[in-house]
Amino acid sequence: MGEGTSFATSVRDVATFEWTLGRRFLRVTYHAELGDSFAAEGYLWATGPEGRREVRFQEFSTATPVRLLSGTCGGDNLVLEESAEGKHIRLAFRFIDATTMEMTETDLAGTRPFVFVNLRFRKQPAS
Repeated sequence: MGEGTSFATSVRDVATFEWTLGRRFLRVTYHAELGDSFAAEGYLWATGPEGRREVRFQEFSTATPVRLLSGTCGGDNLVLEESAEGKHIRLAFRFIDATTMEMTETDLAGTRPFVFVNLRFRKQPAS
């Protein structure tokens, strides 16, 4: 469960993660429960040789039909970027501890970076 803001509106979102196809892809589902109607599904995977791995994420959503982001994972951070059709978006995840993750989405195309999504997720107990 994540809480924070999206375009200055308070939101509550739910994200789930599950390995698929022999743990080759991490399937991510995401939807707004409060304050927005956004929903998405995507797959995260690593490419390249060990030690120089790049991470890719392909997302299908209600906002942008399909987008492909790529980036790196190091330490407690996963940073993905999308550069297409005059836009430059950064999606960053910071893993605070075993149960807490922060997510920001930033528009880098203008003269100053603009953070338009800022959420903190906490892992919910299994039901």
